[in-house]
Amino acid sequence: MIVIRNASHLIKDSEHTLSNVDILIKDGIIAEIGENIDAPGAKEIDARRCIVAPGFHNLHTHLYQNFLKGMRDDLPLVGWCNEVTFPFV
Repeated sequence: MIVIRNASHLIKDSEHTLSNVDILIKDGIIAEIGENIDAPGAKEIDARRCIVAPGFHNLHTHLYQNFLKGMRDDLPLVGWCNEVTFPFV
């Protein structure tokens, strides 16, 4: 069991953010969100001045680079990055 204490900001979804809340996690699942959650024996994490956000998957993607395949195949990787992909970023 884990309690994340005093999260400055908890991002629930794109439209809802809570402030100064505790989050109780049991068996890897969020069991409770609220203030001053009582959880004797739980590992505590102090999240003051921290943002707690949902688990993001694949935040780092190279999808746009698929459209650049075949452009400047004569360049080594670093040259290709500098001359082909970075101008689009």
